[in-house]
Amino acid sequence: MQKISRRLLIIVFTLLALAASAYAISPREELQQMVTQLQDSHYDTVLREEIIRFAAAIKPAPAIPAEANRAFVKGNVFQKEAKIASGYALAISAYHEALRVAPWWGDAYFNLAMALESTGEFEEAITSLKFHIASVPAGSAEAREAQNKIYALEAKMEMAAAEKNPSLAGTWKVFVDGRPQRAGDSIYGQGAWLQDFHYRFEVQGKDIVVYMVSDSDPVLDGFYPSWCRRAGGAWACTGDEDLFGRFAADGNVIRGKYLINGLNGELFGTRNGSEIQWDHEYQDQYGVHRGHETLRKQN
Repeated sequence: MQKISRRLLIIVFTLLALAASAYAISPREELQQMVTQLQDSHYDTVLREEIIRFAAAIKPAPAIPAEANRAFVKGNVFQKEAKIASGYALAISAYHEALRVAPWWGDAYFNLAMALESTGEFEEAITSLKFHIASVPAGSAEAREAQNKIYALEAKMEMAAAEKNPSLAGTWKVFVDGRPQRAGDSIYGQGAWLQDFHYRFEVQGKDIVVYMVSDSDPVLDGFYPSWCRRAGGAWACTGDEDLFGRFAADGNVIRGKYLINGLNGELFGTRNGSEIQWDHEYQDQYGVHRGHETLRKQN
């Protein structure tokens, strides 16, 4: 009787195992399910990267479907033969189609990045290169090549921003009610400036970084120590500076936020040639402060 029971148990467990294996899906089937999900949510970058890494772990590597390969080959032809923007647009569209079917395909991401670079879409190209890096072994020559390409695209972005706003970089002097800003003058009826200063604009990528730079020694040493951070918190000499704000320019409109002294505030400027009409509002422990200044380019 005991032998029969054991035999029955073995048969039952075997049947259960067979039933479980019948319902289990293989890694390739799971990959296809993830691809279908991504096709319904194209902008899910987390899922896209998960697919890339999941596919990279499957051995042998998943085959590239014929539909994706067809689009990839067409994209290569469009990219090679393109003479005008519409040709590159065809290449971009073809690579996107290849990646819709095979979103783990690293070569397609790399070629898409090259096509995007050709149309000046540097940010999108960088994103595509990051997906390519996720598809290749960490530390490999391919990964290093793609990372170096990202650095190059970042440099091109900075150059493009500088060319778009070539005269923003430089020194801007502050004028209030038509008079140059001077230490001792009233700050919109809310006290007085303790030093003469100007702003220095630097174009960094798509951003404009603004520094406040001292033009004169103040009367009170260290009253605002963060303004003279490079001098160790003391108003030691002319030329000390502090990061004042970060902005973005859209045509003649400049918008940004304060960074100096942890102020919570907004800055808004309208540019007309070598002059910017500058409005700002910030809040500190004393309340909300508003002001209007004119910035004039010095060099």
